[in-house]
Amino acid sequence: MLAAWIAQTVGWRWVFLGLLPLTAVIGVIAIFGVRSVPAPSERSNDRNLLNALLVAIGAGLLLVGLGSHQVVVAVPVAVLGVAIMVPPFRRLTPIGTLRAHAGMPATVAVRGLLNFGFYSADAFVPFAITAVRGMSPVFGGLAMTTASVLWTVSSWVQARWIRTRGATILVVLGMAVIALGAAGMLLVLVPSVPAWIGLAAWAVAGFGMGLAFSPLSHVALELSPKDKEGKTTTALQLSDTLGAALGIGIAGVLVSTIGSITDSETPGLVVTFAMAAAVAGLGAVLGIRVPRGRELG
Repeated sequence: MLAAWIAQTVGWRWVFLGLLPLTAVIGVIAIFGVRSVPAPSERSNDRNLLNALLVAIGAGLLLVGLGSHQVVVAVPVAVLGVAIMVPPFRRLTPIGTLRAHAGMPATVAVRGLLNFGFYSADAFVPFAITAVRGMSPVFGGLAMTTASVLWTVSSWVQARWIRTRGATILVVLGMAVIALGAAGMLLVLVPSVPAWIGLAAWAVAGFGMGLAFSPLSHVALELSPKDKEGKTTTALQLSDTLGAALGIGIAGVLVSTIGSITDSETPGLVVTFAMAAAVAGLGAVLGIRVPRGRELG
């Protein structure tokens, strides 16, 4: 919200310039913090670095292909991207992740769907509120702030509920709530609906994110074999990053492509928010396969 106010009153360039001193301070703190952390028991594997690089390259090619308006370019580039991305992804994640097998594979897979569903819509919430409904950037920033606050609140709630209710129900509920929030953003695109509905809808999605995110980490680390926590964390982070990147990238392609065809931002946003809701809904269904947690019975 502060960034929106600065952009509106001083200029958008100052938003990025203002981050430079903060980045420097955080970087210095991080350097001293990392030095105090003992070396990991698991040795780094150069092959894992290569696999991660291939996943990134494949994902990039997939998005380039999807964003091309020429079929002769789009199809082969997108197919090549998938062919490059999938094999190393399978090597870096638990066996059965792409099929969301019950247990660790489902936990990692649902984490990717969680980030895809949330961030594909999150990236375009301010745009929908400002460009389509004509509200100020500050109002658009307020929607993001409200979601962040509710995310924090629900993180506090899940930390207490997980001990008695288990992780499965929190993941399923959280994913369902995100789907509800993304579907609620569709209402914002209707001119007769008050724009403040966007604040409420995305606050709901933020609440769902807080419910589902941490329980997935909890279960994954609980299921991880001894001395393999690093590998488990890598799989989760890969699923996080890939889910968010593909979600935002595909949403951007949809908004841009459909907008150029229809000469309006609204249809592309409708498809984007519907996609986000559908992916989050799929995550809620597959969330049933996420273990409750051994410590909880």
